[in-house]
Amino acid sequence: GTSNRLSPHPVVLSSHAKCARIKERRVVEASCPRALPAPRPPPTGSAATLIRSKDAGGVAAEGLPQLYRRHGAAGGVCRAGRVGARHGSPGERGVRGGHAAHCAAGRSRSRRWQGVKKVIKLVPENLLKKRKAYLAIKATQAKQALECKRKIQKFQPLKFKRLEEFLYNQKRKQRDETRIRRAKNRPAPPMPPAKNRLAFVVRIRQIQGVSVKVMNVIQMFRLRKIFSGAFIRISKASMNMLKVVEPYVAWGYPNLKSVRELILKRGKAKINKQKVPLTDNTIIEEHMGKYGIICLEDLIHEIYSVGPHFRAANNFLWPFHLSVARHAARDKAGLLRDIGAPGPRGEDINRIIRQLN
Repeated sequence: GTSNRLSPHPVVLSSHAKCARIKERRVVEASCPRALPAPRPPPTGSAATLIRSKDAGGVAAEGLPQLYRRHGAAGGVCRAGRVGARHGSPGERGVRGGHAAHCAAGRSRSRRWQGVKKVIKLVPENLLKKRKAYLAIKATQAKQALECKRKIQKFQPLKFKRLEEFLYNQKRKQRDETRIRRAKNRPAPPMPPAKNRLAFVVRIRQIQGVSVKVMNVIQMFRLRKIFSGAFIRISKASMNMLKVVEPYVAWGYPNLKSVRELILKRGKAKINKQKVPLTDNTIIEEHMGKYGIICLEDLIHEIYSVGPHFRAANNFLWPFHLSVARHAARDKAGLLRDIGAPGPRGEDINRIIRQLN
């Protein structure tokens, strides 16, 4: 019931009065509508808005590809529209049913892939044991090498250079530059006879503090160590280079016997920047077979006769590292007296080769 303002007792209304009050209230609410909430913005990206279809009672998808809209009017729609159409359920039930069927299909595919077993290649047990032992040996060797290196660095004394050594090197450099400049004004050295087209160069002096030009020629001849020798082809350019390094090398014309002894005793091949002894003709045939050189005799003949492939054959050989007598360190003056002065030696280079080989 409702209360009257004039009377403290409540007033009981009839059913007709209640209906009239309700109608009046509805009319007032219709004339003054409440503020509605702002609509939500449509989703962006791959999401789409599902709108209820009034014609077929289903759900239609706007903003989706044709694949997702194909069965929207006939039934439910999910991420794969064909699944919802299969169930044919209208409205929200179609959406839920199609999505459930789609997830069930994905689970069945995942189970099918889980059933495939990955094949693992088996390794024999003896091979695994050998591999483990090899790795242990390599680790031990690396540890020992590191300890040895640290021990050497720890007890290695510091090297001091006196002022006199710097002065000597500077004077030596100036002397080389003066000698090279004067040699340019002199006439070129005469060419040897045509039969002497091969020369053997051996370095017999130290080269600390020499001129840059001298160092470049030494490196071109591959004489980086003392008492190392190499073959060169006699030409006008090589004669000029020999004139530059004349105070530090001895050179001459070797005979066939000297060439054969050098290659057979101290010949080493340069393969991938590594020294490989010439103990088998297979090595020569593998790397020099394209030039027609398949054995040691072919290599000796190509070097001595200065054939068309002399450059390739000479580069195939590592520079010859000759040896000296054991007493050379104590009697340097006697060693230099036996070897002789640097410069052109002619046929006497064969004696030096036999002495140092």
